[in-house]
Amino acid sequence: MRPRSGQALVEAALALPCLLILVAGLFVAGRAVSLAGSAESAAFTHALREGRRQKNIGDVIAGTILRNGRGVAMRTERKRVSSLIPASFPSPEGRTRCAVQVDKGWKEAGRIASWPELSADRWIEASVDCWDRMTPSGRKNSAAVRSYVLLRSIR
Repeated sequence: MRPRSGQALVEAALALPCLLILVAGLFVAGRAVSLAGSAESAAFTHALREGRRQKNIGDVIAGTILRNGRGVAMRTERKRVSSLIPASFPSPEGRTRCAVQVDKGWKEAGRIASWPELSADRWIEASVDCWDRMTPSGRKNSAAVRSYVLLRSIR
């Protein structure tokens, strides 16, 4: 038998780059899925708070996704659905649409500048209940209903 001391070295040299590419791909995919999940969670939270007209905590939500919230953009739109409800009511029925966009660079990767920036965009559209008395809009709606009923009973 002949010694095969070089065979293992050649096999390692061929297999190691493939293994490193596979590990790097798994890392990037995991990072992208994590950012997408964070963006979707932030969009739901922001849509609920905006729909109920609670205090805007967009900066706090953005800070939970990326450090200092850099690279996170949040937008909100509201549409009134029902025209049967008087205008004095603060939109008790409607759709709230929230968009969250997260862009994450690879600063921690060092000199690997050719990797593309990760980006996650999530749109959430929801009908948000704002009749809860614990929310500012719920208190406003409750007061408007009481005054409307009182005025109708006086007539």
